[in-house]
Amino acid sequence: MKRRDLLRGGSLVLCLGATDLAFGASIVAVRVWPAADYTRVTIESDQPLAAHNFLAENPNRLVVDIDNLELSPALRDLVGKVRADDPFIAGVRIGQNQPRVVRLVLDLKQAVAPQQFTLSPVAAYQHRLVFDLYPVRARDPLLALLRGKEQSEQQAVKEVQDALGEFIGKIPSGASAPSLPGTDIATIPTPLPNTAPRVADAGTAIHGGPGIDTSAMEMQAPFAPRALTPEEKRKVDRLLVIAIDPGHGGEDPGAIGPTGLKEKDVVLAIAMQLRERLNAKPGVRVLMTRDSDFFVPLGERVKKAERVQADLFVSIHADAFFTPEARGASVFALSQGGASSAAARWMAQRENQSDSVGGVSVKVKDAQVMRMVTIALDPGHGGEDPGATGTTGVHEKDIVLSVAKRLKAKLEELPNTRVMLTRDADFFVPLGQRVEKARKVQADLFVSIHADAFVEPTARGSSVFVLSEKGASSSAARWLAADQNKADLIGGVNLATHDKQLASVLFDLSTTAQINDSMKLGKAVLTEIGGINRLHRGVVEQAGFAVLKAPDIPSILVETAFISNPDEEARLKDDAYQNQLADAITKGIRRYFAYNPPLAKSRMT
Repeated sequence: MKRRDLLRGGSLVLCLGATDLAFGASIVAVRVWPAADYTRVTIESDQPLAAHNFLAENPNRLVVDIDNLELSPALRDLVGKVRADDPFIAGVRIGQNQPRVVRLVLDLKQAVAPQQFTLSPVAAYQHRLVFDLYPVRARDPLLALLRGKEQSEQQAVKEVQDALGEFIGKIPSGASAPSLPGTDIATIPTPLPNTAPRVADAGTAIHGGPGIDTSAMEMQAPFAPRALTPEEKRKVDRLLVIAIDPGHGGEDPGAIGPTGLKEKDVVLAIAMQLRERLNAKPGVRVLMTRDSDFFVPLGERVKKAERVQADLFVSIHADAFFTPEARGASVFALSQGGASSAAARWMAQRENQSDSVGGVSVKVKDAQVMRMVTIALDPGHGGEDPGATGTTGVHEKDIVLSVAKRLKAKLEELPNTRVMLTRDADFFVPLGQRVEKARKVQADLFVSIHADAFVEPTARGSSVFVLSEKGASSSAARWLAADQNKADLIGGVNLATHDKQLASVLFDLSTTAQINDSMKLGKAVLTEIGGINRLHRGVVEQAGFAVLKAPDIPSILVETAFISNPDEEARLKDDAYQNQLADAITKGIRRYFAYNPPLAKSRMT
């Protein structure tokens, strides 16, 4: 049978009886571990197996040829082990491709990046041939958390509305709302100014003191919670991310109790309940290193937490000891000077063997751990605020949005990179909200894109600006900053929700370290832009731009060109030049990260 004929076949008829014996290696067991992260297929045998694989398309398939093997009943079990909810495998077909060569065809639900490796005998396992099927493009864990938060909030609002609608529906038509004794609206006195007790007075913390739940109090008039201090505002003004790590999983059962209860199942159940309770807290989202029965290598567990820049990491276990008398709960933290006890040392060594039992590809294990990088792109102006307007009537807001979208596409082609746009259409975003959006996704960089105008049409050239603590680096820089900082007045800000102190608060929180990192980024981007356009000045300039005042994010403002200059306006409208700008900024960001790798991020708490 030719390979092409086998691949085109819809199925293979398996006629296996008691006499169908494997020659060479014998199959001990086959297992499939499906999960949203990846699906693992394990073939366990009494001797090492040699195999090679290739991918086929239309439809997507993974084809595996296993040498020195004959069909056996144990291999047939693989067909029935594929679950309908497996996100990657639709089905498995098995056939004898050549004498002593068994072919597996895994029909896929999506394109995959397969990893094949072998594992030597360890614990209760014999030789294992492993295939891990990963998605070609992994999902973004932090954005998934943010979307989960938004969905839960929307669901909560819907439930309240449904409950309110049900209550209203039960009120007879024409009936008036019941009144309680002493609650005649005409008799309720007007509260005196500044006489109502403040929520913060009820306890020692903003959200409640010891034993006091103030969540309901904060919603009742005439209580007026005091304004947050800058430090308190900084602490609560972002999502709190907690990584929960249920130990073991998949091929690694962990410890096993006298009744056969496996540690991996117990800790997963506990972790799921813990996630539910924590996610119910406002401003808190939980990342699970695994949410079903599959194995996650130890390094990947840490990597998952780093990708979402978790504030806390909690690993949950239920271990065993030599003697059944050992009992009690414990909490462990990392030690730099050795274990605090012999029992602690023994448990650490036992847990650190998880990769050997669960199975890790050596190539993956040795790969450098690189977390996801988040870049916030800020197309200036928008909506009611057109920004500068060129001589032909083109608006700055439209030019910079187009450039930002092109830049986003190019940056997302880089590995481990995601991009957040402060706006992706023609609407206005207040200056403070642009910074807040970047901080909510814990952005590593903030790049604001503009195309300004000057009083003289002869002004030309590109510029890059960073924040200044001591004043503008030039009169032109001071003028541009003052002009850009008027955006809220033009675009329109709801004064009832706008924090009038935001600019000063953020300025007070800005640090020398942030400005130094911003200068490094600015120099790298300015160098690349200088290759495609004349520079207004040959150095990175500084001024008090409001959008650059995030205290913990290196931030730059790129003036792509002067839209008030007729020649540069024509270039800004040109698709080719916009692509050149996007390429140049991308190269500058890559140059910055080459000398300032984002291996870790110190988050402000």
